[in-house]
Amino acid sequence: MGKIADLLEKKALGTLSEAEAKELTILLNEAALAEEPKDNTDEEKAVDELAQKLADKASSRLEKSIDNFQKVLDSFADKTNNIEVNKEATTFLVDKQLGKKHSVDELSEIKIALPGRKSDGKSVTEISQKTVEFLSALYEGDKAKLQILSEGTAADGGYLVPEEFANMIVEDIRDMNIMRQLANTMTTTTDTLHIPSLISRPKAAWRAEKATKNTSTATFSENVLTPYSLAVIVPLSNELVADARLGVGGSIVNYVAGLMATSLNEAEEQAFWTGSGTGRPTGVDGGVYTLRTYSAGAGATDIQRADAIINAYHNTPQGYRNRAVWVGNMGTWGEVGRLKDSQNRYLLTDLAGSPTQMLKGRPVYECNFLAGGTLLFGDFSFYQIVDREGISVRVSDEATVGGSSAFEKNLTFIRVEKRVDAELLLPAAVTKVTGMGTP
Repeated sequence: MGKIADLLEKKALGTLSEAEAKELTILLNEAALAEEPKDNTDEEKAVDELAQKLADKASSRLEKSIDNFQKVLDSFADKTNNIEVNKEATTFLVDKQLGKKHSVDELSEIKIALPGRKSDGKSVTEISQKTVEFLSALYEGDKAKLQILSEGTAADGGYLVPEEFANMIVEDIRDMNIMRQLANTMTTTTDTLHIPSLISRPKAAWRAEKATKNTSTATFSENVLTPYSLAVIVPLSNELVADARLGVGGSIVNYVAGLMATSLNEAEEQAFWTGSGTGRPTGVDGGVYTLRTYSAGAGATDIQRADAIINAYHNTPQGYRNRAVWVGNMGTWGEVGRLKDSQNRYLLTDLAGSPTQMLKGRPVYECNFLAGGTLLFGDFSFYQIVDREGISVRVSDEATVGGSSAFEKNLTFIRVEKRVDAELLLPAAVTKVTGMGTP
């Protein structure tokens, strides 16, 4: 009877071969004969009853197999944090607030306005529900969901920040970062970028009629930029994560992006101005480049310092001077602000309606990473910043950072990492003034 049950089960599943079908017929006939019915009617009835019993047994075994398979699926679903996969291999995320499951593409179409950004003149004023889910999974440490929501993973296993959130961070960096406002920036997908710079130009020459033409050449040098890794750690209290979640209208998104942008800005800005070029970008005043320099001298008078500024301005080639700006720290500008010309007029002037002061008709910027008493004057568009594509993140609630234990202090540390390099392609574009400190 076991053989007949197996064959009937195959028949119910639709996997019965032609040979097995013939075998089943023979076995059923033999089983019917074994009952020895009294007449043909009894024989048919006995065969039907036997067939029904065997069919019921096969059906029961099939239902049991299906139940076991469903239990395996349910167990798998629990382990993957309720992430479901349909037969077309399209991934869906279950969101209780939205009331149903959504594909990643559908989440990308759901937009959430970010409070305050439009009124502040930001270009990124909204994010998608996909980014909201990403940040939620980031707080919860849900690696399975993070992998689904990320376009890929960074080389070190970190998760790539969604593009719109990365753009938001970079935009905020530029709002605070002086060099990113002045320099030329680009993004590369390679580990190394070669940029040529012009050392000497070809020169045209007059010639007499029928005379041999003079020849001239251009000389180039090569700048090799290799993005360095820059990592910053942003601490969030577990109470903030649990209570605020994503905030009303996504305000927590603004908060976290601001923390990340501020941390990246401070590290980048310092390197862009004073970086040594070892393990970080080469700063304009990092001691690597030979800059045209004018000094007021030790213990200089106000007149000598004013003269140094005037000399630096007029000895910067016109092609750079017409697009140049002045950069110094707050103490230096405090000293320069006291300087007056022979008509008792301050050298620093304010244009009506402009928030930016002017010195010799060119804009003034403050960078407190520069040394006191130093001014830089130049066209900083020749400073090239190269960003390696992508910002990656890692999360830990057990790490110890700066002597603070995340576990002990109920913190969640988010480490944000990006890669960037920068070089001054043409040092001739920048002039340095020293001796601007207190006499």
